[in-house]
Amino acid sequence: MVRHGPTTARQRTQQPPRSVFVGDVRSGPVWRTHDWNTVLKGAVGTGSILRVNNETVPEIRKKTAAHRKVSFTRVCFSRELASESNAKPPRTSYAVVMAAVDQRGAIYAFDFQKNKFWIVAKSGISGSCIAFNPIRRRELIVGLSDHAIVCYNIDSCQIVCKLPAYHTSPTYSLSTHPTRPLLISTGQNESILWDTETWERKRLLVGAQLGIQQARYSSTGASIVTAFVDGKILVWNAETFLTQWSIDLATMLGEPVQIGLDRENCLALSRDAELMVYGGIGAKIYVWNMVERRLVHEILVPAFEGKGIAQIEFLGSTRVVALLSDEGALIFVEVSEARFVGQVEPGNLFKYFTLSSDGRLLSTILKEAGSVINVVRIDRVLDPTPPDVDAGEVSIALDELPEGIFREDETVKRELAIPTTSATTLHDLMDMQEGTVPLNDQKLKRFLLYYGSYPEKYRTLIWRVLARLPENRASYEALLEAGTHRSWKDFRTAFPVRSDRVAQSMERVLSALACWSPVYQGMEVLPAMVFPFVKMFLADMFAGFEIVVTVLVNWCQKWWEYYPNPPIEILDMIEGLLEYHDKELLDHFVEQNVTSQTYAWTMMRSLFSSIFNRTDWLTLWDHLLTNPPWFMYVVVVAFLRSHRVALLGTFKKVDFE
Repeated sequence: MVRHGPTTARQRTQQPPRSVFVGDVRSGPVWRTHDWNTVLKGAVGTGSILRVNNETVPEIRKKTAAHRKVSFTRVCFSRELASESNAKPPRTSYAVVMAAVDQRGAIYAFDFQKNKFWIVAKSGISGSCIAFNPIRRRELIVGLSDHAIVCYNIDSCQIVCKLPAYHTSPTYSLSTHPTRPLLISTGQNESILWDTETWERKRLLVGAQLGIQQARYSSTGASIVTAFVDGKILVWNAETFLTQWSIDLATMLGEPVQIGLDRENCLALSRDAELMVYGGIGAKIYVWNMVERRLVHEILVPAFEGKGIAQIEFLGSTRVVALLSDEGALIFVEVSEARFVGQVEPGNLFKYFTLSSDGRLLSTILKEAGSVINVVRIDRVLDPTPPDVDAGEVSIALDELPEGIFREDETVKRELAIPTTSATTLHDLMDMQEGTVPLNDQKLKRFLLYYGSYPEKYRTLIWRVLARLPENRASYEALLEAGTHRSWKDFRTAFPVRSDRVAQSMERVLSALACWSPVYQGMEVLPAMVFPFVKMFLADMFAGFEIVVTVLVNWCQKWWEYYPNPPIEILDMIEGLLEYHDKELLDHFVEQNVTSQTYAWTMMRSLFSSIFNRTDWLTLWDHLLTNPPWFMYVVVVAFLRSHRVALLGTFKKVDFE
């Protein structure tokens, strides 16, 4: 393989500022207007046109909370209006949407033609694969690490469907039929064929016992090609599911083959359905002619010697493939001629990439900085010898952005409006003097006393401030990684929940609590306590979990010292309060042999969700979180006194219960 020469001056055309920060921003422009027009005009022929950073804007980062970088896991392009023109020189179409999912389950959409990005959803679960639906092109299908597959409408930002978790492991590959509503999802042990019109499972695809690497439709949709970890490749008829062709790499190479499950993107099919490229064994790629059913080339990639190939994709309708090594190097090879074409400059390492439909936009997730996505024009890879450039290999440069370059978005600044402070977490803002910041506990308390409740729109934010959440995401993610705790696998039997989304969120919170402290393993009253908070924070279960823990540790102090018996000391305290404020009512309870376990613990063990409707419960917790934990016991006595007439007129114990 020829050593590539230096990049020409033409290839290093001056790039416009192109960095966008999406952390803690719900939507915004991708580029400044001038830069957007420059990009759409095609002024950037080769090189980076956009750098997406999953972190807070640097200017705001310095003034507010400690910033976190969240790694992206997958990225994809839509197929909608990608240019397939053969005009020379071809123009890259930006009429595509790019989507990305990160480790926290945040799903972003980037519409280049409209110059807009936005958050589609926050699932709270790391994404493992992502693909657009080619039939309903505003639908995005996302595989999650909890084995679920969810489809979202990127315009309404609503869930279209959540598929049953038939997979026994996280899905790592999605392949859609080019013209029909069909989807193949692949996990380690099985591939499943879905009907995306009715969202029903049509068929379970099997073929080997050791595990599946990848299953995908051919470009015409006539065949399904499946690669297995034992070195077998099967080509099936997509209609009859009969085997059309079988390749056994172990037989072909004359030795046993065992391929790791981490090589799940090592199979690529050309747009004309003629060539198939496989690269799951060492530094070699194998090229077959699918029409003639013969091996065309066995190509050794010297640059990957001693490494492996992690991912292969064809560039548009060409015979050029992009090859990603285990170590993150990215090169381009013309497979029909077994010719090296070019590479991304050494020093740039990636963990995943995807290509637009025309093959001229490359989107990569950096290996060392997973929170960064680079979107790159690679026109010169497809057209390496224009008249004014000497023939040779192409080197794509990803220019380093100077520190402090960021998107000037006045809308974001107005929405945040946070002055310069030394706060490191959200609740640190409360420790400052009144007047320093626009939000603190004294102002909130005065607001609550005046209006009676907090506004629905800002309630979750206000609760986070009042509860002084630690924002310890690393510990939360470590608890989630432990999976479903055995004590909560069947909690829906005793605590039925209609919504699958709410039930799964509850299961994660209950399991995380059980892993955090053994006292919460199988606790009978816990689902009723957790349920309203899960519904409240369904869009942000990280904050929801921390709210639940904060309430259990602070507002439920000394509740579990005698569990499964009620908290005797707390009930004695409530009885003393009731005696002080309404001795007549307490004497009536004593005469009727009604204890504090009945008139107090019954409502407390569900955190009052069993006696209040949603609106009243939210209002109550506005007040409970604004006041010290002991305020809860005053509320219990106040509630009893507000119903004293009815209670004094009750004489049967069963009526009290």
